Amino acid sequence: MWVGKAWVGWVWGLSLVVGRVGAQLTPVRGLHEGQPTQVVLTGVQVWLGPGKVLPEAALWIAEGKIRQVGPVGSFPVPAGVVSLTYPRGTWVYPAFVEPILLEEGAERGGGGSERPQYESARHPLFYPNEAVRLDFSAETSAVLSAEKVQALHQRGVAVVHLAPKKGVVRGTGATLALLLTPTSPEKPFLKGASILHAGFSKGAVRQEYPTSKMGAIALVRQLLYDWLWYREVGRLQLRNAALDRLEALSRDTLRWCWVAETPEDAFRVAALMQEWAQAGPQRWALLATGYEYEWLPYLPDQGLYIVPVGLPVLPPPHSAEFYERLPLGALRRWEQAPFRFKWLVRSGRRVALTGQGLPDAPTFWSHLRQLARTGISPDTLLLALTEWPAAWLGLPTVGRVAPGMEANLLVFSDTLWKEEARLLEVWVQGQRDRLEAVPPFKIEGTYQVEPWGWRWQFLPGGPPLSTRLVVQADTYEVKVSYAATEGYWAARLPAKLGQAEVHFIALSDSFLQGQLKQPGQPLRTWEARKIRPLDSLPAPKPPPLLQEDSLVSRRTYPNGFYGFATLPSPERLLFQEATVWTGDTVLAGVDVYIAQGKIQRIGRNLPVPPQTAVIEAKGRALTAGMIDEHSHIAIEGGVNEASDAITAEVRIRDVIDPTDINIYRHLAGGVVAVQLLHGSANPIGGQSACVKLRWGLPPDSFLIPDAPPFNKFALGENVKQSNWGPAYTIRYPQTRMGVEQLLADAFEAARRYADSWAAYTQKKGPRPRRDLRYEALAEILARKRFITC
Repeated sequence: MWVGKAWVGWVWGLSLVVGRVGAQLTPVRGLHEGQPTQVVLTGVQVWLGPGKVLPEAALWIAEGKIRQVGPVGSFPVPAGVVSLTYPRGTWVYPAFVEPILLEEGAERGGGGSERPQYESARHPLFYPNEAVRLDFSAETSAVLSAEKVQALHQRGVAVVHLAPKKGVVRGTGATLALLLTPTSPEKPFLKGASILHAGFSKGAVRQEYPTSKMGAIALVRQLLYDWLWYREVGRLQLRNAALDRLEALSRDTLRWCWVAETPEDAFRVAALMQEWAQAGPQRWALLATGYEYEWLPYLPDQGLYIVPVGLPVLPPPHSAEFYERLPLGALRRWEQAPFRFKWLVRSGRRVALTGQGLPDAPTFWSHLRQLARTGISPDTLLLALTEWPAAWLGLPTVGRVAPGMEANLLVFSDTLWKEEARLLEVWVQGQRDRLEAVPPFKIEGTYQVEPWGWRWQFLPGGPPLSTRLVVQADTYEVKVSYAATEGYWAARLPAKLGQAEVHFIALSDSFLQGQLKQPGQPLRTWEARKIRPLDSLPAPKPPPLLQEDSLVSRRTYPNGFYGFATLPSPERLLFQEATVWTGDTVLAGVDVYIAQGKIQRIGRNLPVPPQTAVIEAKGRALTAGMIDEHSHIAIEGGVNEASDAITAEVRIRDVIDPTDINIYRHLAGGVVAVQLLHGSANPIGGQSACVKLRWGLPPDSFLIPDAPPFNKFALGENVKQSNWGPAYTIRYPQTRMGVEQLLADAFEAARRYADSWAAYTQKKGPRPRRDLRYEALAEILARKRFITC
């Protein structure tokens, strides 16, 4: 296995690649297997980029890099360079770059109490929340087993970026070349961009805060303002290793890579990165769910979307009732998923592909070829597997076949888009990993076998090869295998032919020589010449293209039950002769004209403006929509930030779920606006959001501009954890008397916080640290924010 830089030394030599490097502990019997430092691949077709293919090429590799590539004979090759000749029809592509592999490192672990932990157990030099792990680097503790390296090779991957998955701000990843035999512990690690990983679930972190998605967002926002304060004045007052690390990373080419849990997380990441732009431009990528296309007209276009190759699988049927209960959105995603890459690329978004989450290589290749059947250019798919992720990782010499680039190559038996194509070899920095034996010649077509006059038809594919042996009037199906070590082909003939064993070699693609051995009979020799090429055989039909217009499902907003087929927008409406309840009085038989989302006129016999829909409302009542002052619908990732007793910094506005079916149901019941409230898990809870229920629009369209801000407060049994179970008895307060004292103390702290900022504004004190928690409470004291309880 591979172990990070912090474990170099004897651990590296012992464990790096089990079964290969590990064999150094065992005496070598026979000759040592070596890798030549210079080699030329000849007779191959090379994909150089979109629309660029060299049909009969030579590719010169020297010291792990591509020295030259061009038509055979177009450049001189020094004597002594090893030459590898491949069968006609062999293809070479740049090896794939895996932009993210969630692989937790080898960390010191341990047990722990079931009781909650509210404070960080780490040294005060670190950030005071354990979910911020800026000190962590996958370079020092990531592990890759030999089996994992081999599995990635079988997927065509030569370079992988390992990403930590524990925490909210999870630390930096490590980019590695998947060498089978590194010459030094540092050799696999590639110097590219520094990528800081983050996500909205903290994973195995013991500290309670955050317990919700809005808490994770608040933590990342607080980290920003801590860093801005620290680098301006804070480091003069204290030292913090995490913020020092963030400062060091910011001087490098820092990039963020977020893990999405829902398609709507794209909006949250874009908003966070825009806020972080106060500290300088932020580059970011998103490990997408694959369903971000559902918001395509509104989807942020600043980041890179890392889209899974893996496609959803329709669950097996259990009963007729099972399919009746299956959500419409799940069925639509299953049918639409193959088009998601095409739709994102067509919309102008930057995209890369990942095999993250797929169980094995055959599944990867099957799903990748299914993406190609949607009509997207195969060249675009290849760019998303090579150049585009390499550019994101900051690797200018990776991802292309060109002089000066790393010799990371894939060797295929045919163009990789054919179902029967096989990945034969993976080259990583000039090191060759032979996944399948490569015969020197491609045997296809019909051969005449003498001296017996048989005809032997070799079908495309293999090894093993499917063949048809015609003896007189009989035809036999025969499988032919290839013995790579000995370099010959072998087959066992059917019982009617005496169960003979056949071995032969190919002296060219049109001439075979072999032996036939039957039990109790002398060894007989034979030879065969090609009499009919493969072109005269029927070619297999490629799978049909998937057509967008053949999709059963429509794409709606939201993409499920009751979604809009077209994007909702304000309409011009004229209600005629309605009974209008204004709230102050009742007006009978009047017209109401609405345009641009506002009531423009109320009166009798109003003219009908152009492009206005007329609604005959005689005998019907028209009222203002209802407002629900206390609601918990349409909140994603937890209604409560249930950790600390004071969580005034978390914001419901950050986690609005525009796909919640309750929005539609509220509208159907006459409710048009709600105040979305934090739950009652704490005496001082989070900030509420006053929203219009705008079904079919993205989350940032819901907020009512200039609505007065509120925070949720709570009293009673819940806030003192009376009903939380026996483990939750250590958070203050545990009594109603404690609740009163907590509120008094919190507002006194907020008053002091506001005073410190007032002094700074008047140039009577140092710049205070911005504290989002006490900032909200100070706004309540200043009557800029209000309480709902």
